[in-house]
Amino acid sequence: MTDTVIPHDQVERHFADATKAAKSGSVIITTNGSPSHVLMTFEAYQRLVQNTRSIADLFYYPGAADIEFEPKRLETRTKTGDLE
Repeated sequence: MTDTVIPHDQVERHFADATKAAKSGSVIITTNGSPSHVLMTFEAYQRLVQNTRSIADLFYYPGAADIEFEPKRLETRTKTGDLE
């Protein structure tokens, strides 16, 4: 897979070429010389987003609600500061 870079103002004139290039890899569209958009096939997009999981999914643990957890209360003793 190779990426293709094309300036924003060339995309409309060469859209057929850009979509053809997207079959071989991402097409990076630049605005004023900096990357601004990416053109890719829908299949590539689907592969990209299908493995995306939310943070809730990442922390999900089956049966976690049934785990008993009673942490001991932490007893700390602090000295009162002498401000005089």
